Amino acid sequence: MKFHKKIDPSYTETEILVRTYSESIYEEIMNMLDNSIYLKSTSGAYKVKLGNIIYIGSNRNYLEVYAKENNTIKNFRVRLTLYKIKELLSDDFIQISRTYIINYNFLDSVEADLIHGMVARVMGFKIPISRTYLQEIYSKLEEENN
Repeated sequence: MKFHKKIDPSYTETEILVRTYSESIYEEIMNMLDNSIYLKSTSGAYKVKLGNIIYIGSNRNYLEVYAKENNTIKNFRVRLTLYKIKELLSDDFIQISRTYIINYNFLDSVEADLIHGMVARVMGFKIPISRTYLQEIYSKLEEENN
């Protein structure tokens, strides 16, 4: 990857030109620049800021994405696997079970639940945590406290 810089005081706007050999590389670069991802849902395409995603739930090859938008919570269904979306997400996201990824910034608490065992409270949602991923959450909490 090469970067070229040209500073010209006569410009009235900043311009970025991206030349690449594939559409997927272009989308990856654009996601890095504006910290958003483009998701094609069953009802259209959405540009979602990573910081607004609350959590993602998986059901086979479909994802339910819950995101905050203008003080409301929206959800939409996307044909994508959890494995693929993990590649697009930042370090703020942690997988808490085989079917759920949460945005750590929205994590309110980790608590015991009679039905689900351990759950993560994320903006009012109770999301089950599997024992396999519980230590990862505790490690992240300790890291933040240090």
